[in-house]
Amino acid sequence: MRRTLLSFAFLLPVVFVGCSDAPPAPPAPTPTQPKEDDGDESGHDRANMMTIHLGKRHAWLTARLSAKDGNALELFLEKALPHTTIKAKARRTDGKEIDVVFEQAPIAERAKDGPGLCSHYVAKAPWMMPADDLTILADIDVAGKVYKAKWDEFIPKDYTHKKD
Repeated sequence: MRRTLLSFAFLLPVVFVGCSDAPPAPPAPTPTQPKEDDGDESGHDRANMMTIHLGKRHAWLTARLSAKDGNALELFLEKALPHTTIKAKARRTDGKEIDVVFEQAPIAERAKDGPGLCSHYVAKAPWMMPADDLTILADIDVAGKVYKAKWDEFIPKDYTHKKD
């Protein structure tokens, strides 16, 4: 009996060592959380926008090509700002520069912005053609720090969300 116990005692570590060679169990899946809405209530698809960074935040530019309402540029900011307007320049590949003034979009299109804040701006651009190759430049003040925003090789037909 003693011999059987000793044999068993020697086999016990082998059993445990053998078990340790098994591959580790995969980690439990973590539930995916839907991304938090960035405040844009107008239903714009970010795939049709050119994205740049303003520090840790994003800014998106898109074009609206409309024979009925007129062409426009639309600027979306990840964080609503207290600006009533944002001034910019549009530079064409032929060197011509055009002053652009982004104004607050209608309140219905930015309903989540707090009082006195805006995250969606629109600039009328009747001069803009669908195939233009533009560089849009703007200085945007975010909490006292001015960022040099630059959307390069912006071709309106490639970044449009409304065409009629």
